[in-house]
Amino acid sequence: MSVVSARNIRQLVHDLGSSLLLEVAVIGLVLAVAFRSPLAGLVSLIPNVFPLAVIGALLVWLGKSLDPATVIVFNVCLGLAVDDTVHVLAALKRQQREGLSIATAVRRAVAETGNAVVLGGLVLAIGFAAVTVSSVPALSRFGMLACAAVAAATVAELVFLPALLVVTDAFVRRRQTVRRDGIFGSPALSWTAPGSDHPSAGKLAG
Repeated sequence: MSVVSARNIRQLVHDLGSSLLLEVAVIGLVLAVAFRSPLAGLVSLIPNVFPLAVIGALLVWLGKSLDPATVIVFNVCLGLAVDDTVHVLAALKRQQREGLSIATAVRRAVAETGNAVVLGGLVLAIGFAAVTVSSVPALSRFGMLACAAVAAATVAELVFLPALLVVTDAFVRRRQTVRRDGIFGSPALSWTAPGSDHPSAGKLAG
């Protein structure tokens, strides 16, 4: 039975690891399509993968190996981190409709969603912290890793993601004749009669 159990656990860990890679790819694709920006889909994966790196670093630091409980943390926390990414990117798109620069739009987006991201992370961390008192070592470790991942995700969404968005936009603008999409680079200009209140009014005049 011990051999069978070890074999099943190994297969479970392998399957969940494979599903994690598929999840990352699907999330990037969905975000790219939703915001009409392949670069946004790619850039947004960096802060979403950061909590997973934190979990891996903690496992190495604690000298623990992968087991079904710890592998599930990776999948669960990736899904939780993506929620905050969607909120920030959606707020950024709303701000960009006003014709603001990406830096200003990012600052306003973070100010708009920051409280919700922090409070949501705090609530999740408290919920997972309740699991750390479990007498089952696997569940206790699950709660500890989940709390660390939620904290890392909150920092990533409010610090790393805004910085990456601004840096990526600056990179794209230097090559704006080659690359434009739904978020980065100069927005496509549309003709509007001079004197109109639209942000692009008169830009094509002359």
